[in-house]
Amino acid sequence: LGSVNINQLTTEQMKLGGALQQSVPNPFYPQFTTGILAGATTTRGQLLRPYPQYNAVTVRNPTIGNSTYHGGFIRAEKRMSGSFWFLAHYTFSKFIDDVESTSEYGTTGNYMDAYNRHLDKGLSASDVPHHVVVTLLYELPGPKSGTLKTVLGGWKLGLLETFKSGPPLTV
Repeated sequence: LGSVNINQLTTEQMKLGGALQQSVPNPFYPQFTTGILAGATTTRGQLLRPYPQYNAVTVRNPTIGNSTYHGGFIRAEKRMSGSFWFLAHYTFSKFIDDVESTSEYGTTGNYMDAYNRHLDKGLSASDVPHHVVVTLLYELPGPKSGTLKTVLGGWKLGLLETFKSGPPLTV
């Protein structure tokens, strides 16, 4: 699923631009004999990271994020002549979040910036804006009285149909 690199530079540090690539004396030399800090020099950007001895520190499936759901519905119900009944329900909604979402179509990718979650804000992979449910019901005629009414009476035939739009396409 999703992951967050917690060893990235902050937005303020990124404003240093090209200065992040400048070679500077490595204050950890010769403490590290292997890895990114094994040399006598390193980049300024590497030293500014929360964990400078690593390129990335990744948290898998973090429990972070915010979501917002707005929705409204309309319901129509009508009992027609005799024993025919109609029910329709329409829901219009919008589901927005800033989390790595998983839908039946897969994941949307990893987080862009652990310090600026608004970069990931958009339609959720679970957003289904249009949802319609239609029900038709017909009560079968049966015996009016007696033992047969107990056994054969009260039967209904029904049709239930659901229509919905698909989830958003994520690029």
